[in-house]
Amino acid sequence: AEALGLTALIGFIEARRDARVRHGGLVPVPEQDVSLWDQRLIDRSAGLLAMASAQGHLGRYQLEAAIQSVHAARAVTGQTDWRALSQLYAGLLKLHPTIGAAVSRAAVVAHDAGPAEGLKLLDLIDYPDLQRYHPAFAVRAECLARLNQPADAAEAYAKAISLCTDQPSRRWLEKKKSDLRKKMS
Repeated sequence: AEALGLTALIGFIEARRDARVRHGGLVPVPEQDVSLWDQRLIDRSAGLLAMASAQGHLGRYQLEAAIQSVHAARAVTGQTDWRALSQLYAGLLKLHPTIGAAVSRAAVVAHDAGPAEGLKLLDLIDYPDLQRYHPAFAVRAECLARLNQPADAAEAYAKAISLCTDQPSRRWLEKKKSDLRKKMS
């Protein structure tokens, strides 16, 4: 089941390859142009995930593939089911807790229940490497910006940028910080 789940996960991620970077900067999944996604590969991955699920042995890769499946559904529905994502990340955290899953859950909760709730979850994350994990500061910055706390958001973006080693992600963070500064002026 997990081999099928992993294959489905890779397929869902690969299906978005052409939409992932624009003008050298990262394009987060919720902002990606779904017309650039490979729907045939998404359908194949969904079939693999269904086969894995039918085996009745839930595992990490199946949950991660299910998360990607929810994102992929936006190509059909035009919307992201943030509640479903929150529930899947909660399940993933119980089965296979990681810093990435914890921060991602805070991000989706911020979309579903509001940025204050996302910040609360971020503040509960207890991983030794959290202070060196740029996505945590990126999520914090986004939540603070949505709560109309631009100075704190700019500070969190600056921290995320200082920690980020991936150039497309760094460019995206720099653009977000620049856009925030324009709003502050």
